[in-house]
Amino acid sequence: REVERERERRGLSAMYSLRRSLVLPRARQGALHAPRRDRTTAASAYPHSLSSSTILSRCQRGREEKGEEEVTRRGESVVCFAKKKKKKSKAEKRKESKFSSLTKQKAEAESKIVKHETTEVILDLLMLVENYSQKFNKPLMQGVEITSIAKEVWNAPFVLLFHKLREDGELPTFSYVNKAALKLFETTWDEFVGMESRNTAEAEDEVQSERDEYLAKALEEGCVDSLEVWRISQKGTRFLLKDVELWNIDSGEATIGQAAICREWQYEDETLGNVETLFAEEEEAEGEEGE
Repeated sequence: REVERERERRGLSAMYSLRRSLVLPRARQGALHAPRRDRTTAASAYPHSLSSSTILSRCQRGREEKGEEEVTRRGESVVCFAKKKKKKSKAEKRKESKFSSLTKQKAEAESKIVKHETTEVILDLLMLVENYSQKFNKPLMQGVEITSIAKEVWNAPFVLLFHKLREDGELPTFSYVNKAALKLFETTWDEFVGMESRNTAEAEDEVQSERDEYLAKALEEGCVDSLEVWRISQKGTRFLLKDVELWNIDSGEATIGQAAICREWQYEDETLGNVETLFAEEEEAEGEEGE
């Protein structure tokens, strides 16, 4: 009997030691962060009356249901649970890599597109050149091809402005200006394109009324030439545009806008200007840098 009692005592002692190793000490209870709703509750959350096998089975069942992996630090009684990450297949990785490459190429291509050489601008310029030839019975530029029209009109030896009419009753806004026009009006593409074309003239009623009259005349007759009109740059410089040619831009039977060109102008101090004198200072500066 004494031998049996000794064995029973040792068995209870071993069971008690096992249960203690699974129970987090009260001083360390704050280190266990697994929420109860995840069914990964640590051993310290169970009453001491539960057996060790019950505690282990509940923890194991919770881990299996959540698809979690047990990570135990050596020398500590803290048990952590980390969710297994699903590994991506080689096909998925190749697909992501190809998509990233295409996205990057598209972004690079868009960043290289010059704003005055987009497809939309080229189509507008083709209509502009064709309508000029039809209205004035002469070519706007000689030997212009679709592959080079954007660059040739941009660098043309005249000032060109093109505004589109609005179907919603709003005032016409600029959709294209070439390099000489931006230089003369002392502005940039982003500032000028999209601006109401009436803002190139002074705000006085007399000036705006005169402008409205010849725009209406061009709409009725198709084109107007030999105009002389005062205009003002975005920095306040006034100049008189001479021999202006204004014509409608027709697409089918509808008039979608109007364009105007000017090859010479006069400043308030009576000095004359043209595209050559407009860029003369820049060319001189470039020549000095080259030397």
